[in-house]
Amino acid sequence: MSNDAYNAQTKMIVGMPVTSKLLTDRRIFLPIADPASGIKGSIITYMIPNYDYIARHAEVVGKVTSSVLADLLQRAHSIF
Repeated sequence: MSNDAYNAQTKMIVGMPVTSKLLTDRRIFLPIADPASGIKGSIITYMIPNYDYIARHAEVVGKVTSSVLADLLQRAHSIF
């Protein structure tokens, strides 16, 4: 959810966690599958935590489509 400038300056990211399970309540979960990276599960759309990606040894393994990102941003705006 956060942009590259924020990530670089703070060494943090803001994003929604992904479970390894396919959850069906689409009001709060969004199914996701990325065969190239092997990611399959559900995005938890009601949680928007900060992560210290250096301390967690995070790496980018894939990206969502622009339509999924637009959906996630709309859900994030509805929280606030």
